Amino acid sequence: SAVPFTLREGYVHTWRKEAPRVRAGFLCVFAVDPALVEPRQTAEPVLYVGDQTAERVNHGAQSGRVVAIVPCAVDAAGAPQLDFEHTPVWFGAPDLPERIDTAAIRTARALHERSGTARFTHDQVASALTRGGQPLDLGTRVDLEESAALLILEHSPAEFELADGLLRTQKR
Repeated sequence: SAVPFTLREGYVHTWRKEAPRVRAGFLCVFAVDPALVEPRQTAEPVLYVGDQTAERVNHGAQSGRVVAIVPCAVDAAGAPQLDFEHTPVWFGAPDLPERIDTAAIRTARALHERSGTARFTHDQVASALTRGGQPLDLGTRVDLEESAALLILEHSPAEFELADGLLRTQKR
């Protein structure tokens, strides 16, 4: 699923070296190979969406579902602008996302593009956006985490403790 979000108060995207401010993006659930997201005490495969690093909110190793925050640009009306049908989504080489900058993303994308991996189809994108529901107009990063926690409970219930912790942060 994929649902666009906007925030009234942005935050710093620490999953990228340049640490850009995020005020909009998509909250997504991706079906993944569990072996790629198995928790490690070292560098892990980086999840890329186009020219951006995605923030994996959960591991997803048991469920094969990763909830991710994908920052993106906005259109003239301030709505998140990301064309999933024409944007590649892939796991790159193991690294620490906070070390990934624009040049590293370009290199990783070029390698990925040469692999010829298929992109999402029009029908897959339409289905994901339908499942995502109405755009989220949120206040802060904490509100975004609450929405992510609800997706974790739905798509990766074995990670209940993580979701519960995110929801408890909201109540503080």
